[in-house]
Amino acid sequence: MQPVVTALRIWPWTVIDAMPYAFKGPNLTSIDLDTGAAVRLFNPRLDDWSEHFLFEAGEVLGLTPTGRATVRLLNINAPRRVQLRQEWLCAEDALEEPDPVGD
Repeated sequence: MQPVVTALRIWPWTVIDAMPYAFKGPNLTSIDLDTGAAVRLFNPRLDDWSEHFLFEAGEVLGLTPTGRATVRLLNINAPRRVQLRQEWLCAEDALEEPDPVGD
């Protein structure tokens, strides 16, 4: 259990976004709505994340049929998930801002 807590503190979306993969059920394939083709889902053990997805402003965008089908089927961009990612990004930005120098 400790690695999950550590991951949550360092990379909140690691835990949030790993959840759909942990509970994907029997689904091995889905439909890519852009092409209408049945495609296999993203497999983190076989596939390169950056080839199939782009992370932008809290949303995970599917770049390939596999990426798009995975995002849709696993509901990766559910409003609450996107909101949590955006809040984390804002908090991270606040931590990186230099302290204002007083005059």
